[in-house]
Amino acid sequence: MIEGIKMDKIACYKKAVTLKTNKRVNLIYGLNGTGESIISDFLYYYRKPEKSKNYQMNKFLFLTKVLSMAISTKLIDFHTVPRK
Repeated sequence: MIEGIKMDKIACYKKAVTLKTNKRVNLIYGLNGTGESIISDFLYYYRKPEKSKNYQMNKFLFLTKVLSMAISTKLIDFHTVPRK
């Protein structure tokens, strides 16, 4: 079970935020533009990221490596990839 979702510098999450998801059912809601879709898109499209409407804009969200690390640590950690 995923115990938390951490986001940092993703879309509207300019500062690090951690959502605790320690219950069997979690409801994520908010005003328009507050980031609920970023979370749901990642969870829904992580196996087929190319089908996401945000894929080109947010490629870093869909790296399999990030998800596999998240599952092993029971914490999903969204972060930007530094530009070279």
